[in-house]
Amino acid sequence: MEFFANYVDRVRAEFLAGQISDQGPDFSKDPRHLEEAKNVIRQFLGVNFDTCHQLVQYEDLIQSVGFLQQSEIKIFKVQVSNAIQVDNPLKNVKDMDVIEKYFMNSKFLHQVVGVNAERKPVIFSLDLPYLFTSEGKNELAQRGVTQLRTHYHVPV
Repeated sequence: MEFFANYVDRVRAEFLAGQISDQGPDFSKDPRHLEEAKNVIRQFLGVNFDTCHQLVQYEDLIQSVGFLQQSEIKIFKVQVSNAIQVDNPLKNVKDMDVIEKYFMNSKFLHQVVGVNAERKPVIFSLDLPYLFTSEGKNELAQRGVTQLRTHYHVPV
């Protein structure tokens, strides 16, 4: 959302407004050009709504789609994928061993979010291997992580 509000709607629209305006690049004399530019840009820019990213962040999918629609941000593609979830990661050795064995290949990214008992995100890691270090396990314990979700990115 921040990208669209602070970058697309401002920087790109200012540039395009200069192209639209017959007054040259100083669109500030007629703010209609800026609004016209924003409308043109929003016809061509949107998002790829990846359900896994929403799930890893513990976001409500319907609420997220509604927020995009309310913000007039187009959804050009919906990618239905899922996150790997482990409940009680410090006690659930069996599932953590499976994650470590099959999903911790260092050439892929594994964004991880952990929540506490209140389901509030309390830990974020750009990569999974950190959570298997003694420092990572200590952080899971200190923050009271009761559930982990990770997104497994496979570059194409």
